[in-house]
Amino acid sequence: MQKVTMAIPKYKNIKNYILSGITSGLFKQGGQIPTELELSAMFEVSRMTVNRAITDLTAQNVLTRIPGKGTFVTAEKAAASATNVTDIALEVTKRGNKHSIKVLAQDIVSADENVALGLGIFTGSSVHFCHLVHYENGQPLIIEKRYVNPIFVPNFIEQDFLKTTPSGYLLEKHGLSRMEQTIEAVAATEIHADLLEIPAGEPCLYITRRTWDRNNIISVAQFLAPGMRYKYFVSTDFSS
Repeated sequence: MQKVTMAIPKYKNIKNYILSGITSGLFKQGGQIPTELELSAMFEVSRMTVNRAITDLTAQNVLTRIPGKGTFVTAEKAAASATNVTDIALEVTKRGNKHSIKVLAQDIVSADENVALGLGIFTGSSVHFCHLVHYENGQPLIIEKRYVNPIFVPNFIEQDFLKTTPSGYLLEKHGLSRMEQTIEAVAATEIHADLLEIPAGEPCLYITRRTWDRNNIISVAQFLAPGMRYKYFVSTDFSS
């Protein structure tokens, strides 16, 4: 009996090429793969065939499509503890990656009602403020807005946040005795989407955090991170 050889569907050849490229390091986590047009020319197939391959890999969370930008290898989500204050820069370097910061604002501002309530001060009191975007290997990771009580941290506004992070400075210079934070799911606004390089409406984690130095509330921070890139974990010891 003659042996029948089944041809591999063309879209599977494209899937195998992409998967092989990821395994070999040709396509790195968070990096962009060739466009549909380029893959179509490379494999001499229609864009519909290429689209099927990419759609399959997107459904498997191997690839991530970002409208207007292209298709990227899905990066492993950055993880942070929901019960401990950590330095974002340290988290990134522990993963073997490069951390960088873009400073959007750094000034002395008047506390609005919400900030005043969070810090336990009068509305209109002067507070130190910074607005930053943290990056991991050049990709936006998290937006940070932080308000600090200058009575307890008088030199906060003078720090160079291109060299240190707000959390890193507070942990090193003041120590933190207590933390309180809430985590919510929100949709990225147009402004947030632009800063994080994600589509507007993309699910994000919104974290509000208050920190204490002994008995004093010294900081209120607000973080916004894309759900596709960031996750929180909780570790609890029931032995005690």
